[in-house]
Amino acid sequence: MTITLTSSNTEYLTKCEKEINNYLKRSIFQMTLDGFENWNQYMINAFYKYCKNRSVLPKLDNQQQIILYGPINNVYEVNQKYQLTNALIQEKTNLLSIFSKNTSFNNFNIMLSSSSDDATISYRLANHLIDEGFSVSINSNQSTEFDYISKEINKSVCIILFLSENYFKDELCEKEAKYANEIEKSLIPVKVQNYEPIEWLQKLIEKESCFQLLGSESHSKLEYDKLLLKIMLKVFQQKKTSAIPFAYRYLLSVPSGYESETTDKRWPLLLFLHGAGESYSPIEKVLKHGLPKLVHAYSSNKQDNHSMDNVNMECARLVAENFITCSPQVDRDYGWDSTVLSVLLDELEQTYRIDKNKIYVTGISMGGYGTWSLAMDQPARFAAIIPICGGGDDQRVSLLKHLPIWNFHGKLDDVIPVEASLSLIKVLNSPLCKSTVYPNLTHDSWTETYNNSEIYKWLLEQTKNV
Repeated sequence: MTITLTSSNTEYLTKCEKEINNYLKRSIFQMTLDGFENWNQYMINAFYKYCKNRSVLPKLDNQQQIILYGPINNVYEVNQKYQLTNALIQEKTNLLSIFSKNTSFNNFNIMLSSSSDDATISYRLANHLIDEGFSVSINSNQSTEFDYISKEINKSVCIILFLSENYFKDELCEKEAKYANEIEKSLIPVKVQNYEPIEWLQKLIEKESCFQLLGSESHSKLEYDKLLLKIMLKVFQQKKTSAIPFAYRYLLSVPSGYESETTDKRWPLLLFLHGAGESYSPIEKVLKHGLPKLVHAYSSNKQDNHSMDNVNMECARLVAENFITCSPQVDRDYGWDSTVLSVLLDELEQTYRIDKNKIYVTGISMGGYGTWSLAMDQPARFAAIIPICGGGDDQRVSLLKHLPIWNFHGKLDDVIPVEASLSLIKVLNSPLCKSTVYPNLTHDSWTETYNNSEIYKWLLEQTKNV
């Protein structure tokens, strides 16, 4: 894999290269800037510690060459892009195989809903998606006959809404969006122009991630890859394949009273996102820290490496008896993917008696980043979040002003500096958000946090406003 840094500001570029090289010389891996195998925690640290204000957007092609150019606001985007592109390359064959078995040529994977004034950009996206192997419906004749359009919607798996001022002024677009929502089609909002929020549309898309195909070319390419992965997941899910190719394996626990209680009772769901050290098989690695460790201690009730060591059994009881818990495992590349996690949550809601107004997410380190990111991508889904020693995108964190948040970090953290989360808290400036900084802890701030019974009592008090 080759890394190339380019920038319009030579001074930034020189400083960036120098600081990364200086860091890598001190790391336990002997790597050079232009020849390393894995995008790993050490490279993340290098970018985070030394290049926070000069970070870069990546472009990764089929030859596995990353070109980094910037600036952007946080390093997590780099890892997300790397993960997305690899997933897209690996699963393209699977996707085409499924499409080739689809003999119903009158059906569409995607329908594009756009104003006639935005025809140029909608056609451009349609051509990209057709090149990827999707069947796409677009109102090429700009038909105003809603009977025709409704039939196209019925035959499509998901509907992409091209959001702009033009869209809101078009009565036919409003009819299309509302009809698709009524028949429970998947809506994927794509922002192609800045606009003032419109009430009727915000209600339709409040639970969906919005992709922004505007701004710089590099940003648009990153958003396009995210959009492409989202569409793939929708299509695979609709076709009910035995396993979505991007799915995470996970550990799941239900309270002891789940089976004995009335079938009308619904339970809170607590999603746990592990750190980088617990990635990849075997799944038992996830038991090392956090909620899975507590649940395992409660259920095993015997001393071993993963159960009684540094476990507050009162906290273990609170978790095991009051929450359905799900602890997925990252099994490819680096970082959590919000789209895959969203599909997992959908499946859990369909399978288990979950109270949709009491869904929570927490995570540590890489999972702390994942917690912030997932909440920003699904701001209407959660009742509360507890990110631990993480960080995120301070440009999007304002999406969470409505959400109860309890943030934790060690002041002496030498892996992810405490400023990574405190900067988000400062920008958020919300009365619903509070932060605990442990003055004497380094990176492991999760053991202290998960052994605090108050966090579970606090979670159970939080209910999503509906």
